[in-house]
Amino acid sequence: MSSRRRRPWPVGLADPSRSRVFVVGVSQYTELEKLPTVAKGAQDLAALLRNKDLWGVPERNCTVLLNPTNPTDVLNSLSECAQEAQDTLVVYFAGHGLLLDDDDLHLAFASANYEAAHRSLRYADLRSLVMRCKARKKVVIIDCCFSGKATELGMGPLPVPPELPDIEGSYLLTSSSATERSMAPRNKDYPAFTGELIKALDEGLEDGSELITTEALYQVLHERLPKGGFPLPQQLSKNNGPHVSLVRNRKHDPGPSEMSPGFTNWRRVALALPVAFVSLPLLWVGVEYAPWPPTDSPSPSATASGDTDGVAHGLPHCSGTPDLQVTVAVSADLATPLTAAAKRYGQRSSDGKCVQVVVEEQNSGTMMRALTQGSADNDGSLPNVWSPAGSAWLSLVRRTANANTVALLPEQNPRPIVTSPLVIAMPKPMADQLGWSKKGSIGWHDLTQWAKNAPTFWSSKGKKQWGTFTLGKTNPEYSTSGLNATLAAYAAVTGTQTGKARDLTVGDITLRKNTDFVHAIEESVAHYGDTTLTFMQNFRRADDATTPANPDAALRYVSAATVEEQAVVAYNLGYPCGTEHATPDCTKRRTPPHTPLVAFYPNDGTLSSDHPYIEFNNMSPSQRAVADGFGAHLRSRTEQNEFAKLGFRTYNGRTTSYLTQANGALPKAPIISMHLPEGDVLRQLLTTWPTLRRQANVLTLIDTSTSMKNPAVGTAGRTKMNLLKSAGPQLFGRDGFTDNDQVGLWQFGAVIDQNVPGGPLKESVDGVPRRTALTTTLGTYLPQGDTPLYECIRQAVTALRARYDPKAINAVIVLTDGQNYPNKSGEEDALLRTLAATPQIRVFPIAYGNPALRSGSTGLQALQRIAAATGGHVYDATDATTIPAVLTSVVSNF
Repeated sequence: MSSRRRRPWPVGLADPSRSRVFVVGVSQYTELEKLPTVAKGAQDLAALLRNKDLWGVPERNCTVLLNPTNPTDVLNSLSECAQEAQDTLVVYFAGHGLLLDDDDLHLAFASANYEAAHRSLRYADLRSLVMRCKARKKVVIIDCCFSGKATELGMGPLPVPPELPDIEGSYLLTSSSATERSMAPRNKDYPAFTGELIKALDEGLEDGSELITTEALYQVLHERLPKGGFPLPQQLSKNNGPHVSLVRNRKHDPGPSEMSPGFTNWRRVALALPVAFVSLPLLWVGVEYAPWPPTDSPSPSATASGDTDGVAHGLPHCSGTPDLQVTVAVSADLATPLTAAAKRYGQRSSDGKCVQVVVEEQNSGTMMRALTQGSADNDGSLPNVWSPAGSAWLSLVRRTANANTVALLPEQNPRPIVTSPLVIAMPKPMADQLGWSKKGSIGWHDLTQWAKNAPTFWSSKGKKQWGTFTLGKTNPEYSTSGLNATLAAYAAVTGTQTGKARDLTVGDITLRKNTDFVHAIEESVAHYGDTTLTFMQNFRRADDATTPANPDAALRYVSAATVEEQAVVAYNLGYPCGTEHATPDCTKRRTPPHTPLVAFYPNDGTLSSDHPYIEFNNMSPSQRAVADGFGAHLRSRTEQNEFAKLGFRTYNGRTTSYLTQANGALPKAPIISMHLPEGDVLRQLLTTWPTLRRQANVLTLIDTSTSMKNPAVGTAGRTKMNLLKSAGPQLFGRDGFTDNDQVGLWQFGAVIDQNVPGGPLKESVDGVPRRTALTTTLGTYLPQGDTPLYECIRQAVTALRARYDPKAINAVIVLTDGQNYPNKSGEEDALLRTLAATPQIRVFPIAYGNPALRSGSTGLQALQRIAAATGGHVYDATDATTIPAVLTSVVSNF
């Protein structure tokens, strides 16, 4: 009986028996400068890929050509390899690169010169052959001068026979830009680029991942090469190209949870043996890799696999009152799913302490500001783990926070929990009108043109009944999707998508032609918001109004919204807010909507939300162990399958069986990505944002009825009015409205009083700056009288229509702690008819300081009907202590 146990083959690593490697190295030239280090680099790279500890491609599947002279022979040999490759095809070339009269990149062979194009191989011909092969994954690596020229041809599909299988991903990695020469120092063993490539593959990467992906490899080369004065590498990808796994990572520490069950059980038994048995001889139990699975068509659940399920069991369970907590702050879209995951993970014991994982929802932008301002670490509110929706927030904190806060951050970039690319969601009838099912992509350039012609856009398509083209977009100061959408628009206008010659710079953010482009998109925005849940919930409320007499109800909210792919899929699966969430309307899955949403994939640049798992340096060893265990648990097969049910891609970017066209996604659509810019660029973007966004024209209505002088629950006797007054900075401060916004303030109680007329905040009112006048006036309010809620809203909407600004977001904010009183018969119906008139004024009600408003049809439900009639959104601050955060959320719409 064999004493060796097999370790499962790593999920995502290609089957070497069904893959092919094709390596060409040209070091000996008759007419060009010799490159003596190229041959050794080509041979050693091929040897690494044949190494069973890394990948193990059989020698018969690995072709190495040194100093070939005839391009036709090379193409024939490559064609043979490509025909045999079923899983992955890797092609590598190193030598001279030439730009000849045709301005194409030519890969020079031994007899090549600048006059004889026939002695070299056009990269376009190599690309054509590679892209036609049947391999599911294709990786092309070029180390030569001007190699970045290859990125200009793209990695998109050529016309292919219908019998070819689905292509999982294509990836191109080059040693330089289209205008730079690559380096081959004579005092080194390898050319500069190939040397760092071999070093990374042979030594492994510090990120600790089990496999080295193409994207991870690029990031390391991008960091290392400039330090030696060498050109920046370039990359280009299609579909899952950035996530193609090349080799195992030598620096990955599997830990006991990733061993086979037999190995793990042996280890536990050994640890449990009495000391007396230690001297007994032990049977060696080895680990070898199992053969490749017999099928490359995994089950639906397997497509969402992460690490093995054993990860969750690395620490023993414990019960009773926990000694410690690990607090995990997470963005809204994952707050409820992670809460459920923490419950499944349970309490864990480490170093004699019982530790519980507690998940708290925290807006990504709000948490970033708390960290950069030093408040979170100063007041003890800093969590132990932070998972914003995207890594951009971590970059911002690293760039802008004080030294004490930065010291709390991990040195290494954290691993994702799940991923989802930014898309442009649209009701399916509108999307079909634009050819969604045929092309599946539009670009930020398209949105710019549509925004410029917004009033006539749909009528020009023969759909006048759909009204004006409008866009829903979250506020980049608070939300990842809004930040990513703004960055992607910049990438589109500057041409700084992945694989291009450069990344986005600080100068790009302020350049006039770029800001004009981005501002043009913002001009079509109906309103902003601090989370995509707002938009999905509003889409669903509009859809709920669908009747045979009103079949297009869902089309009357906004024409499109920039959200994650995940939100589209979850919405179509019946989650009204695009995910599971504790908000009353979002807790339960419902029947799918009458009108589904579908996802357009931006063809000129996008980013993915990667939900990094950031462990702060503020934990005890016991907390750290449990935090590590919970992070690994989230990447386990069990939890990844749970996330997949909500439309997420896996932590390493893989699609799942839930991402289907029927669910509004196009999983085979190319993802034209861009690199996440440096922290300086992100900071400049947020600084510039107030000049980019659409301006606001807002009236704020405050309930001053008698009940506002009642104590607010949980505030040691403070009245609801006094609590509201102290939150004035959240309502009228500079973190919300800008000086160009128009804002006014009314009260309704004993009277309806227009205290501060609407106007630009940069202007004065009776000699007092308007912003000061607004805050001061709010501070003078005294509760008295009834609650003429409906009449005040009616008057405010009428007044705002009289000074309607077509270039602004025209809206009413109304805060009330009670129901309309006195309530006249038919008054609500009359108000709803007024609200339905044009031009549209969006109403954003706030239910404040009265838990009783949550029940009955005349409280929160009435406010929801008002918001739904105008395309606004209702906010629940019935717990009065939440009013500062709620006001921040409300103002984020502008």
